[in-house]
Amino acid sequence: MAYLALYRKWRPQLFEQIVGQEHITKTLQNALLAEKASHAYLFCGPRGTGKTSAAKVLAKALNCRQRSGAEPCNVCVNCREVTAGASMDVIEIDAASHRGIDEIRELREKIGFAPASGKYRVYIIDEVHMLTTEAFNALLKTLEEPPSHVVFILATTEPNKVPLTILSRCQRFDFHRLSNQHILGRLQEVIAETKAGAEEGALYLIARYAEGSLRDALSIWDQVSALGGSKVTLDDVHQLLGTVREDLLEEVARALGAGDTKLLLEIVSSLAEQGKDLRTFVRELMAFLRRILLQLVSSGVKEELSLAERERIAGITGILGREQLLGLLQMLGKTEQEMKWSSQPRILLEVALIRAAQTAVTGPDLDLVQRVARLEEISDLIRKSTFNSFSAAKKIDIKEEKAVEEKTEEIVKEKTEELKELKELKEDKPQKKETAGRKKPARKTPVDQPDQAVPGADQKSLSKQEISAAAERAQEVRADESPLLKQEEINKVPEASDDEVFFGQVSSKWADFLEITKKTNLPMHMYLSRSWPERFKDGCLTIAFPRENEIFKEYLETTENMKSVLRLVTSFFKQDLNIRLACGAPPEHYNLPEQGQELSTGTTLSLFGLDKDEKRQP
Repeated sequence: MAYLALYRKWRPQLFEQIVGQEHITKTLQNALLAEKASHAYLFCGPRGTGKTSAAKVLAKALNCRQRSGAEPCNVCVNCREVTAGASMDVIEIDAASHRGIDEIRELREKIGFAPASGKYRVYIIDEVHMLTTEAFNALLKTLEEPPSHVVFILATTEPNKVPLTILSRCQRFDFHRLSNQHILGRLQEVIAETKAGAEEGALYLIARYAEGSLRDALSIWDQVSALGGSKVTLDDVHQLLGTVREDLLEEVARALGAGDTKLLLEIVSSLAEQGKDLRTFVRELMAFLRRILLQLVSSGVKEELSLAERERIAGITGILGREQLLGLLQMLGKTEQEMKWSSQPRILLEVALIRAAQTAVTGPDLDLVQRVARLEEISDLIRKSTFNSFSAAKKIDIKEEKAVEEKTEEIVKEKTEELKELKELKEDKPQKKETAGRKKPARKTPVDQPDQAVPGADQKSLSKQEISAAAERAQEVRADESPLLKQEEINKVPEASDDEVFFGQVSSKWADFLEITKKTNLPMHMYLSRSWPERFKDGCLTIAFPRENEIFKEYLETTENMKSVLRLVTSFFKQDLNIRLACGAPPEHYNLPEQGQELSTGTTLSLFGLDKDEKRQP
């Protein structure tokens, strides 16, 4: 007699032999006992979880002549014929090869025939999702109202591809992946029956590699038992599956914790020379790091590991911390996906291991890595927002630019006329020159800028007093035009020596300051909208931000941005002072806007270093 594969030899013949699917077997048994068997079932789930086996056991139970309870007897003629695959009343159809409308029409023609020897004619359609749309439509009416002696059992690994019209006509049962304990139990039964020997670690490795499929586990054991003979070792399983030994994975984990990039590259080179699949190595390393992580946070991992593996992991748990393991798993998972489509997977793996060794550190360095990752996420979000709103912002900025240019030309023209009048006074009426210079006392400005001279004036022919007076008058006009310096929107600030009084004024007017800033410098307003004045001492005003918005503080601490903040604050409060930025908890009386509302087009452009001239470029 030809050799029978283990997964066929050990196929369940009773409901109680179907492991890991008690929620299904219990339901089917109760339906059989109550004589409430449905006319159509849908068994769906991953491969190797018992769908076809459960369908055959159900078919035997429906046609068993000597059934006691819900279990088939496996002794009568009907049961033996179903087990041998020779029953005339149990028809198995492979939908992958019989998927057309012609096959379904043939089925409809034969469905009216009475059972040959049993009570029901059972149609088991495997991989039913492979049927064509026309075939499904032809099956609809028959599936909904079949003859009383017909039962349909549909099996599929992809229920999402089955039309809803079919799903609604069936009782659906979802088969789950089997746990490692269920697979280990069945493997130990097989070993006891065949009187073979195996190391404990070998069985655990087979169970993990099967990934919940009992059929895969039995197939692997069938192969490895032929390789190892009467005694299967852990090395035999590694050799057959192409996996990596646990001691090598432990060495890699220690190298990652120590940042030993040289050793990591040597290990990769050794694996490549041995012909190992590097993607398999990455998956094995991720599984090993996962077991270490679970050992740190939970004790449930003990059920998945042998005694030797638990001892090995216990010795390495102190090398890598929880946050380090999380970062390594994320990085390796991304690398494994990239290696799948790369023509040079070894290079990707080497680069990933070098980065992993550099980032697998403790203390502040790890926090820095996480902050950089967070900044990258924020940059991506801002970049997307910028692309959506850049066009609209560009139109607005062009309008604002034209308005500013027109106003500037008007002021320059007016000041030029005034300087001409002053020149005439100097030539014709020198006695009135001093009166014109003392017409209005100079205002105290926070920063004297040399670019305040009025363009277009002939300054060589004027005295210093006349030029100074004209510049002061031009500054007064600019102050009247600027919303920051409107007298009706600000209060007179006390002397700088009275720090507490001045700080009180700043605190009470901070909301007004933000509102005025919104009109004059929208990008800077977006930064400052989540800030508040913290204190004023020795001529230095401290502006604070929430700790979660530390990124705003960091952007404003650049030289150009600090100059802009200083100019805005001194212009509004009319006080020559210094600025310092800090982080802290906001006072209760400050209602900060919700996070995420302060980003705008102006802000996003500023974050990428674009000024008004740059963002107007095509």
